[in-house]
Amino acid sequence: MFDTVWSIVIMVLLGYGARRMGIFREKDIPVVNNVILYICLPCFIAHFVMNCSLDREMFMTPVIAIAMELVLVFLSLGLCRLSVFLPPSPFPWS
Repeated sequence: MFDTVWSIVIMVLLGYGARRMGIFREKDIPVVNNVILYICLPCFIAHFVMNCSLDREMFMTPVIAIAMELVLVFLSLGLCRLSVFLPPSPFPWS
């Protein structure tokens, strides 16, 4: 996984350095951005997905993330009601 991440970081740093050294003109930047966004980045993602092994822990990560997000949403809703960011609910059961 870190090989793919490092490849993306190096690509960003090379692009930044090339821009600072004046290799790219101002009109070249949108073209280079589109090539990176629509060609290189999907290739990196596909390469990572094709080379990773699937195990049970990988499937539990989204479930845990969704459960934690729901807990945080309800906690933040309660804190907003306590701090008067949201008006009190007109329903007696809430």
